[in-house]
Amino acid sequence: MKTRNFLSVMITLLMAAVMSISFTACGSDDDNKPAPTDRNIVVKVNNVELAFIYVPGGTYDYTISRKDAERKAVDVNLSGTMNDFYMSQTEVTNQLWKAVMGNLPQKSVQIGDKYPVIYNSYIGISNADGFIEKLNQLVKDQLPAGMKIALPTEAEWHYAAKGGPKSLGYKYAGSNSIDEVAWYLDNSNASTQTVAQKKPNELGIYDMSGNVWEFTSTLVDGKVVDCGGGYTSEKDWCELNLSFPDNIDEDFENVGIRLVIK
Repeated sequence: MKTRNFLSVMITLLMAAVMSISFTACGSDDDNKPAPTDRNIVVKVNNVELAFIYVPGGTYDYTISRKDAERKAVDVNLSGTMNDFYMSQTEVTNQLWKAVMGNLPQKSVQIGDKYPVIYNSYIGISNADGFIEKLNQLVKDQLPAGMKIALPTEAEWHYAAKGGPKSLGYKYAGSNSIDEVAWYLDNSNASTQTVAQKKPNELGIYDMSGNVWEFTSTLVDGKVVDCGGGYTSEKDWCELNLSFPDNIDEDFENVGIRLVIK
């Protein structure tokens, strides 16, 4: 009797183990998803890559000063709850622009692959046959379901530039010392510089202060809001509490492109 009881127990335990393995093997797809710290996305066009950094959502409350060329300022409160999104780790480069569009903008001066592309207008990159729509078509199978590439809103730009939930409250994107993180009037040698040479911000995103201003999708009184400052800017124009409304149909030598996936 003892032998039969022992065998019965062993058979029961073996069956339980097999069932446990079966349930594990048939678990949800979430079991195979990358950990939250490894949620970045890389898109590729003709072997040219652009990395997008995962930006966790959260609450935000900023006072942003929108200044015009005469430094007349209007203070604006940006507050609310931000959904998760992804922001490009660098500004769009000449290399990626050429991979998508074929040729650089006609006025381009710095034509090296790793320089930020310039001389584009907000209208030019946002219209139906512009850069952003063409890029979306080329990488649509590489994006999470239901998401597209776009320009960030003014609020998304500032949220990511400040480090999102990892923010340490810096004056510039990643530091209180502008020379650590930005190319601007005093150190740029009057030129754009190749991307990702300076220290990144808390999220690992480069050049959100300086190098080139960056378009957002936010329009104010018929003008597009630019952020971040550029290589021709004095240091106070590169601070993270500032935005600059600009003409939507004008191309600029000191404005580039930063993208999001959302």
